[in-house]
Amino acid sequence: MRTTALESMTRLADMRSQRPLDFPGPFRPQLDNFFCGDNSALLQLLQRQAQQPDGWHYLHGQASCGKTHLLWGLQTAALEHGWQALYVQIGDASTLPVLQQLQGQDLLLLDNAEALSAAHSWQQALFDAMQRAQQQQLAVVMAGRTPLAAMTGLLPDLRSRLATMSQHRVQALPDAQRAEFVQAYLARHNIPIATDVLAYLLSRVVREQAQLLRLLQQLCERVLISGQGPTRPLLRELMSPTPDQ
Repeated sequence: MRTTALESMTRLADMRSQRPLDFPGPFRPQLDNFFCGDNSALLQLLQRQAQQPDGWHYLHGQASCGKTHLLWGLQTAALEHGWQALYVQIGDASTLPVLQQLQGQDLLLLDNAEALSAAHSWQQALFDAMQRAQQQQLAVVMAGRTPLAAMTGLLPDLRSRLATMSQHRVQALPDAQRAEFVQAYLARHNIPIATDVLAYLLSRVVREQAQLLRLLQQLCERVLISGQGPTRPLLRELMSPTPDQ
């Protein structure tokens, strides 16, 4: 079998670093690495959406409960199944033209729905996009912090359109399940963590799963390279903001 230059470079880098086969790769939020907790029914729904996009769905839940993780994971899974999936963050001016010219997609993913209340230009654009989505039989999954009925300042036509979406609550992980999540992740790489270090991590890290997973990946990388277990000083270093943040 012919070996490409990229494959040769990758193998050389692996040999130099002497990384084990299970060394964590670059982190990407996926449906498969979302710790579902009490969200198993919702996760199954999104997995079905990735296989066959259908209908309009609205996910709501408190900040950092994993809504963006689920949308990114759904986009990745849908693309892997051969569907065209577009992610748009409401309120991001750079993506407004994309929404206004929506076409050629199978699945539209809308994040940060709570920004609609203060963004009238987005409200009209979203209403027009959902009109096109209906005509094109485009599936839509939107996420926001509050239930649709609690959103204020919406155009009447947009409110009526959004009211047709099925609503699903994203349940945040309680502390006990967050601890289980961290221990399970580290166990996959044969890395034990002391009880006091685990408590330190959980008391200081953000609740957003994607960011927690990114931290755990960095922790695994440092531990596997150094051969030393997780410690408070190492966690403080990893959680300290970098100069460009």
